[in-house]
Amino acid sequence: MDYITDQTFEGINGDELSLAEYENCQFKSCSFGNADLSNFTFVDCEFIACDLSSIRSKKTSFREVYFRDCKLMGIHFEDCNPYGLKCHFESCTLDYSFFYQCPMKGSRFSNSRLIEVDFTETNLESVSFEGCNLSGSVFQFSHLEKANFVGAQGYIIDPSNNRMKGAKFSREGLAGLLTTFGIDIA
Repeated sequence: MDYITDQTFEGINGDELSLAEYENCQFKSCSFGNADLSNFTFVDCEFIACDLSSIRSKKTSFREVYFRDCKLMGIHFEDCNPYGLKCHFESCTLDYSFFYQCPMKGSRFSNSRLIEVDFTETNLESVSFEGCNLSGSVFQFSHLEKANFVGAQGYIIDPSNNRMKGAKFSREGLAGLLTTFGIDIA
C-alpha cells in the first residue's frame, strides 16, 4: 500500500483518490459521496467542506481525523477499523449514520447535526456533543460516562439502560432524560 504524507488535496472526487495510507494530509472541498474508501487509512488528517455521504468504509481507518463543515450522511462507522478510531466533527451533518458498537471514546461532535444516528452499544465515554442536534438518535446500552451534552438538543436517553455516571447536561435538556419514564414536564 502506498504511503502519502503532508499533502493537500482540493476539489477531487473519489475516483481520483488512490488506495493508500494518508498521514497528516488535508482534503478541501472534495466530493467523495458514494465512493469506496474501504481499506484506506487516514491518520492525523483533516477534511474541510467535503462530502463523504454514503461512502463504503469496510476496514477504513480514521485515527485522529478532523472533519469540519462536512457532509457525512449514511456512513456505517461500525464497518471501519476499530483500532485507534477517533474522529472530531465540527459543524458537520451526520444524519442517518451508524456508530453501532464503535469505540469513540474521547471523540468530539461540536455544533453538528446528528438526526437519527444509531449509537447503540457505542463507547462514548468523555465524548462531547456540545451544540448538537440529536433528534431521533438512538442511545441504547451506550457508555456515556463523562459525556458532555451541554447545549445539545433533541436527544431522548433512557438513563436506566445507558451508563451515564458523570455525564453533563443543560437544564433545558433534562426533559430528554425523563421522557422514557412518561413524566410530563411543564
